[in-house]
Amino acid sequence: MTHSRLFLNLSTIAMSGALLSAQITLINTAPLGARYATTTGVAHSIDTTNKQIGLASCARGAAAANASYLNTGIALDPTKNSLLCPTGAIGYTIQFWYRPTNAALFQYLFGDNTWTGASGTFRCFQNGAAGAGNVFIRGPLGQLATNTSPLTTGTNAGGWVHLAAVQDNAAATMTWYVNGNMSNSVASTGTTKGTNFTCMGYNGSSSAGVTGNFDDFRVYNWARTAADILADYNKAAAGSGSSGCPNTPDHGYFQCESAVNPHLGNVALAGEPAGPLTRLFTEGDTIKFSATSPATGPFTAVALLNVFPGGPGKPRLDAYQRPTPLPGGPYRTSFLPGLMLGGSFSAPTYAGWFLWPTFVTYGNGSSGTSSVTIPSGLGLVDGDRVDIQYVMGDGTYPPIGLGAANNTLFEYVKTKGAFAAHVEARGVSALQDTGFFEVWNTGSLPIKEVTIDFTPIVTSTTWMPTGALNSGGTLATGDSFRHGTDAICDLTPATNPRYTIDATSKILTFKFVLPPAPANGFQGPTNHFVFDCRTNQGGSGATYAGAKVTVTWSTSTSKSGILVVDPSDPQGAQIDL
Repeated sequence: MTHSRLFLNLSTIAMSGALLSAQITLINTAPLGARYATTTGVAHSIDTTNKQIGLASCARGAAAANASYLNTGIALDPTKNSLLCPTGAIGYTIQFWYRPTNAALFQYLFGDNTWTGASGTFRCFQNGAAGAGNVFIRGPLGQLATNTSPLTTGTNAGGWVHLAAVQDNAAATMTWYVNGNMSNSVASTGTTKGTNFTCMGYNGSSSAGVTGNFDDFRVYNWARTAADILADYNKAAAGSGSSGCPNTPDHGYFQCESAVNPHLGNVALAGEPAGPLTRLFTEGDTIKFSATSPATGPFTAVALLNVFPGGPGKPRLDAYQRPTPLPGGPYRTSFLPGLMLGGSFSAPTYAGWFLWPTFVTYGNGSSGTSSVTIPSGLGLVDGDRVDIQYVMGDGTYPPIGLGAANNTLFEYVKTKGAFAAHVEARGVSALQDTGFFEVWNTGSLPIKEVTIDFTPIVTSTTWMPTGALNSGGTLATGDSFRHGTDAICDLTPATNPRYTIDATSKILTFKFVLPPAPANGFQGPTNHFVFDCRTNQGGSGATYAGAKVTVTWSTSTSKSGILVVDPSDPQGAQIDL
């Protein structure tokens, strides 16, 4: 296959211009913080109906925690005094109003995946280990949950609850305040710090992110007093609290009154959510590249493309963003000093660079968008990868980092007839102690059901639908589906049985809505469905070799096969039907 011919052809394809509405940028009025913070992902919006203070709040819809969050850039450091309040106790305070959409689900509220310790990364979630209706902080400074289930018993008018988490190094305590009053406290001393606090979502887990509204979100680099927190719960004015320290926070103050146009770059397959996730593509699919900025401009952005051949013997992509590493990888191609396009772990036979067929001009709040529709006749084979990284010229606002944040990997899939599917089990990472499962519809007809049966496995293996995975989501709570693939593939609504498990706990069956449906069903050849579930065995994906897989299509035609160890990945198991 001649990969250079691929992009020679693509460069002649017509482009289209359009406006893009995605992400939000919030104003930060804290004097020591960055002036703006932009969300990663597209789950956030300004809500002028449900608000607690002022004109509006920030709403977050359903999405994985690491698929959509506010990138504050704040480096929480509980080891030094704040310049704004040098007499305050050394530590930090995270304080906000919160209106949960569903107080019963496990969901991540905030955290910093750069800040790690004996108890993992710094993170906050509701339910799970916290207990029903409670909120829990876990990480390098210890762990602490609220008491008395404030999300279900402590809400104020409109369903809002006021929360404040305080690390006080002088008192060597970590404390939760609920509605201005102390809820729980534990011994804790902070000796390390993070570099990128993220909130209204969390950048360290693909489990469920919070759904609900946030208002008056504040981050202080000192430990606030109980009296000052109570005054804020009672909606204190600006100025100083009774402690003598300012009511206004030093590093983060997101009042959520409005959003400015975002600084944003995005590469996505039409019809799927935006984000730096693994994508599948085939002939006829459209890939879009967009850029926008609130700065005056005009600016020029460009997408860079590199082709990596697939075919037999190359590992497939997994449900994280990257394929399984091969010996000697990763292979990266330098383009400019400090800029590399990485993430493809097979040595390219053609390591040259290709530019997107047109540059994108953007700025002054407007977006530039260009699209490429993949034609037939390019000679692509299964497993061929196109790695796309965009570079933006806007330096006025915090730039999108070079790496995963602006890098998207696409893998080619060819339709294999009416009835075809690929099923695999992968996993084993620092984030999980068991695998996840991925189903690709590689045929031309929609899939109606998928069954994974552990009965043939010699070692007794059973499903544990209530077992938490990635410190969080479970099948039982309906929040352990990765990257919103349950929505992409039209898994049956939560009000109906989304899945069934037989009496032996060995046979798990998922049911999908057939077209017409919101996303038009579990279509081929590029729709894929990914789910987490702990089993009684744990281990890698190869643990499930021997399991029987049955896929049923819209015509009720079924195919079955046995998962076998993937020769390209000894920790994975797969089957092509």
